[in-house]
Amino acid sequence: MTADSTDSDARDDTAAPRAATSRRLGGRARQAMQLDAAEPIAFHVTIRLSDDRVIAPASASQRLATKAFIVHGRSRRMLAFRLADTHGHAVLACSRYEAGRFAQQLTTSLRKVLKLSVPFEPSRIRPVEDQRHLMNCIPYVLRQDARHGLEPNPSHECSSLPDLLGLRVFGCSAANDLGAFAPRLKPAALWLECGGVDVTGVEPDLTHLSDAAAAAWLLPNLRSRTNPCVDAKRAAVHAARGQLAVAALARRLGISERTVYRLAAEPCAPDLVRAVTLQMRLRAAIAAREAEP
Repeated sequence: MTADSTDSDARDDTAAPRAATSRRLGGRARQAMQLDAAEPIAFHVTIRLSDDRVIAPASASQRLATKAFIVHGRSRRMLAFRLADTHGHAVLACSRYEAGRFAQQLTTSLRKVLKLSVPFEPSRIRPVEDQRHLMNCIPYVLRQDARHGLEPNPSHECSSLPDLLGLRVFGCSAANDLGAFAPRLKPAALWLECGGVDVTGVEPDLTHLSDAAAAAWLLPNLRSRTNPCVDAKRAAVHAARGQLAVAALARRLGISERTVYRLAAEPCAPDLVRAVTLQMRLRAAIAAREAEP
């Protein structure tokens, strides 16, 4: 359900009379009416539970929630999203109808995968009218932690920032979409402005190999035998190749040495290996910053 779900119906009912009226107007007036009727550049969707409770309090539930945002948003050109403690934001470069469908599908999916016992409030869907509005809206969404006085999450798992930098495999189109609609917003700068740590030149921390691979695929862990889990393990094996003994790598990933050899012999796309490596660098950079006096 959306807070302004009848807006599109109202526009449809009045479209024909406006067109007839515009033919009787002069050129400037007709052009002004066409500009007024133009579709906004994007839509800003906000969701919140009816009792204002925290939506995803644990790391595993946050990854499930993030995956729901990406799954339902990527076909609608989601430019940014952020799940704060009690509410979530998304900016989508799509039609008003598709923004409403996104809100409906997202909240239904979140209630199911997170086993939420309370419903969501009607979603707020607001138009992003022009480029200046969009340039302000995206950083606003990504900085929700700071805006609400929350302790910043250095990994930014509940936002689109990791997707913009290639730390995840599901949101791989996020950087391209942002570059198309807001080319002046640079992912690396946004990451640092929102409290992210600089991973440039940081050596990957192999002690976090398993969780790094799970995070890249938005999995709670690598214990299952699903296709995404196998893909994550394969990328982890390739990312650690030559840096760990086979026995140590097997123990680190909870698999047999024979499975390590098999996964190492299978091809793995470079961007998948890079996502796992970046996740390990991120964890090393976070640990280094936390160790500073």
